[in-house]
Amino acid sequence: MEAIGDDGTYDHASARPATEVVNSGYTYFEQGDVVRARVTPCFENGKGALLSSLPGGRGLGTTELFVFKPSCAIDARYLFYVTASQDFTGHGTATIYGAHGVRRVDDQFARDYRVWLPPLATQRAIAGYLDRETARIDALTAAKKRMVGLLEDRRNARRDDMLTNVGAPVIKLGRFVRSIGQGVSPQAEDRSVDEDEWGVLKLSAVKGGYFIPSEHKALPADVLPIPAMVPCPGDLLVTRANTPSLVGDACAVTVPAPRLMLCDLIYALRLTLDLDPEYAAHALLTRHARGQLSSTARGTSQSMVKLRGEDVKSVAIPIPPIVVQRSLVAALNRENRRIDAMAEALSVSITLLQERRQALITAAVTSELDIPGAAV
Repeated sequence: MEAIGDDGTYDHASARPATEVVNSGYTYFEQGDVVRARVTPCFENGKGALLSSLPGGRGLGTTELFVFKPSCAIDARYLFYVTASQDFTGHGTATIYGAHGVRRVDDQFARDYRVWLPPLATQRAIAGYLDRETARIDALTAAKKRMVGLLEDRRNARRDDMLTNVGAPVIKLGRFVRSIGQGVSPQAEDRSVDEDEWGVLKLSAVKGGYFIPSEHKALPADVLPIPAMVPCPGDLLVTRANTPSLVGDACAVTVPAPRLMLCDLIYALRLTLDLDPEYAAHALLTRHARGQLSSTARGTSQSMVKLRGEDVKSVAIPIPPIVVQRSLVAALNRENRRIDAMAEALSVSITLLQERRQALITAAVTSELDIPGAAV
C-alpha cells in the first residue's frame, strides 16, 4: 500500500509505504497483522481480521489471503478499517480475474492501493471512533437477527402445535405415494437461465416448505434436457442429501417450473388424491417427522448424509380428512405470510444497517467525515 499525505497529495519519491509487506500465498502472519480474503465473494463482503490475539504470536496463511504488515507510519486498527472500506473493496473488485466460481483479486492492486495517512494520533482517534460506532451497529444488527430467529421458532412452534394436535390417525407417507423418483445433475453453469434455455434446480430450491424455482443453474447448450425431470405443480419435493439438520427438507410445487429439471439430490413424490401435497410438506417439517428423518439418514460424514426413498416413505404423519388438511394449509399459509412480512422488514433493516456501517467506515478513512477528537 502507498500513502497519501495529510493534504491529499501523493509523492512517489518521498512517501513512505503504508505497509511494509503485502503477501499472498503460504506465508506467516503475526500478531498485529491485518488479513483479508482475496477471493470472491469473501473479498467483496469484507471478510478479514485484525490479528490482535494470535496463539503463539504467529500463524500460517493460505494462498487466498492478503497479509498486511503495518509499518510504524500506520496504526493497525486504522489499517484494518481501510481494508474494510467500500473504496478498498470497490477498487479491488475491479481487478478480479479468473473463471466462474474461483475468482481472485489481483496482488498488485493491494500493493498499489493509496491510503489517506493522517498523523498517528488522528488514525488512532478514527479507529477508536469506528470501534465504538461499528460495535453499536453490530449489536443492533445482532438483535435484529435474533428477532428473525425467534420468528422462525414461532413458525415451527405454530406448525407443530396445529399438526400434532389435529387428532388424526398417524399413517406412513408411503401409503399415499403413487411414485417417487429423483432428478439428474449434469455439469451446469453457475448462472440463471436466459429465455428458452434449460436449467437444473439446485438443492436450495427446496427450503423450509417453500419451492424456489429461481434457485437453479443453466444447462449448457451441448447437454440435452430431459423434460420428464421437470417437476409439476402438485409434486411433493424432498431433499435426499444435506447436513443432518437440513436433510429431508420438503415443499410442494405450487407454480410451474418450465425447462427446470430436478437435480439428483431431490426426490419428487406424486401423491394420491387423499393427501394434499402442501399439507404433506408441512407435516414433514414438524419436529416429530424431522426426528424420524434424521434417525434414518445415512452417511459417514456429519457434513452430508443421505435418505433413501424408502426412508422418506416410512415417515409417519397425522392424516386427517382432505378437507381438514386444506383448512390447516390455509391457516398455516396465512401465519407464514405474516411471519415472512415481519422477517422481510427485519432483513431490510439489517441491510440498511450494514450499508450504514460500510459508508461510515469509508467516510472515516477517506477524510470525508469529521471525527470528534481527530484533528488532522
